Amino acid sequence: DVYQLHWPARYSPQSNWGQSLAYDINADKNPYWRGLGGPTSFEDLCLAMQDLIDEGKIRGWGMCNDNAYGLTGCTRAAKALGVTPPCSLQGDFSLIDRKSEENGVAEAASPYNENVG
Repeated sequence: DVYQLHWPARYSPQSNWGQSLAYDINADKNPYWRGLGGPTSFEDLCLAMQDLIDEGKIRGWGMCNDNAYGLTGCTRAAKALGVTPPCSLQGDFSLIDRKSEENGVAEAASPYNENVG
C-alpha cells in the first residue's frame, strides 16, 4: 500500500556506509547528476506519486535513504501542489555508524515540522 522511493534521484550527501554528510558542490554539478536535464524535480516526483494514488495503484508513498533537504522539498512541493505528501521516511540504521542521527531528518520529520512518519 505504501510505495517507498529508494535513493534520491539527485546528488545527496548520505550517512550510509560511512560517507560524509558534508555537501559537495563539485559532486552536485557532476554530469552524472546534471546530465540529461538534471535530477527529477520535487514537483514532478510528487505529481507522479499522486497519479499512482489516483489510479488506485498505491494508497500512499514514502522516501528511503534521503536527507532533510529531500524530505522537506518533497513535503513542501506536495503541499503547494495540493497533492498527497510522503507519509514515511525509511532511514538507514547502524549500531556502528550513528551519523544518521546527525543528518537533520528527525527534526524535519517531526510533527512540528513536516510531520512525516
